[in-house]
Amino acid sequence: MISSVLAWFAARDYSEQKIREKIEKKFPFSSSEEKEKTIEILKKENYINDERLAENWIRFWIESENISIVMIKQKLRTKKIPLHIISKVLEKKEINNKKAIQKTSEHKWISIKKLNIPIKKKQEKLLRFLLGRGFGWEESKKELNKLSEKNFEENL
Repeated sequence: MISSVLAWFAARDYSEQKIREKIEKKFPFSSSEEKEKTIEILKKENYINDERLAENWIRFWIESENISIVMIKQKLRTKKIPLHIISKVLEKKEINNKKAIQKTSEHKWISIKKLNIPIKKKQEKLLRFLLGRGFGWEESKKELNKLSEKNFEENL
């Protein structure tokens, strides 16, 4: 069983819970003791490390997608990472939602402002985009107002 399970890690990392589910599905007739022993070996050899997995995903999402802390938590939960580990890693990383929303909105605004639609529609589009990325209503409105002021000053 261990050699089959190790092959799964050649492509990517998995959370402990996800590996438990995969083992249960792939080896339904194996004993519980054998399954637990396999999990313990994988943990001991550092193949399973939920904290490392969470750190890697957070780094990827912040660098490539600029999503909110709320969205990061949701995505990590879908990866079957326990909440206490998610909280611990987010606390350690000191993720700044203000920086993320600013970077995200400025990047999106570049493409939106080129559209040939009224400014109100552009603002609505940006607001919907930010809300879709998991940012809150208040912080999205605040960022929209900052960008609107900045855009107004640029057009003077």
